[in-house]
Amino acid sequence: MIRKILRRIRRDDRGATLIEFALVAPVMLVVIMGLLDMTYRIYANAILQGAVQKAGRMATLATNNTSQVALDTAVKDAFKQVNSGVTDSSFVITRRNYANFTNADKMEPSTGPGGVCASGYTYVDLNNSNTYDDGAQNGQGGAQDAVLYTVQVTYPTPFPVSSLYGASRTPTIRATTILRNQPFTTQGARNAGTTRNCP
Repeated sequence: MIRKILRRIRRDDRGATLIEFALVAPVMLVVIMGLLDMTYRIYANAILQGAVQKAGRMATLATNNTSQVALDTAVKDAFKQVNSGVTDSSFVITRRNYANFTNADKMEPSTGPGGVCASGYTYVDLNNSNTYDDGAQNGQGGAQDAVLYTVQVTYPTPFPVSSLYGASRTPTIRATTILRNQPFTTQGARNAGTTRNCP
């Protein structure tokens, strides 16, 4: 009798689908949420890059020195439309200006091998920062200056699964553009720099 009951239970497959679904569903949901999170990050990055590019085009107008706050606000507002969890303090916006595109984001000239600052050699401190860096000056600059405009934002992700696969719940993304201010006047003279010993 007991053997008969056990055989019947062994052959009975009713409810097997439900148990299989219960085992597979959590994994499937985590994968789907992870894909949505990854897709959202790509989308957020594209929105930020687009807003920075638009601000870069607007910044090339002759009024750029008086509209920097308006440009930054436009970038922030564009990103806030896709993530209402960000505040103004979530953004870090920098402007660094150079005399021309050639020098943009390059290290200061040095007498070291291959132009790299090395012990025993000198470099020209173009921005008088007393450090070997890219020689840029902070701010929008003046007429005809090349400007590296960077916006970095840390935002809360709308999906709660990030920590399950090692991602941060508050990712940071960054967008950069380089532009040239309009020649609304003669380009200002830039500091020739000070020769200093390499660190």
